[in-house]
Amino acid sequence: MAQLLSVSRYRTQSVTENRYILIVIDMLVDFFERSDSLAAQRATLAAHINQLSRAFRAHSQPLIWIRQEFQSDLRDAFPDMRR
Repeated sequence: MAQLLSVSRYRTQSVTENRYILIVIDMLVDFFERSDSLAAQRATLAAHINQLSRAFRAHSQPLIWIRQEFQSDLRDAFPDMRR
């Protein structure tokens, strides 16, 4: 799960309290199709990510979702993806 989520601390310049940020990177179907062990945990992992997201929102903490998109014909994708 460490590859899916990255939670880090940072200090703001004007406030001395600790805050957290949740970064969710590329939660795509392809990610689960490449690994049987991850595919078996897909529902659980997605539920945990959604639970963390709700908690971050409830506590007004920053949440960043990063996803990569490509043209439908994959002309802007990596060469390995176009094969």
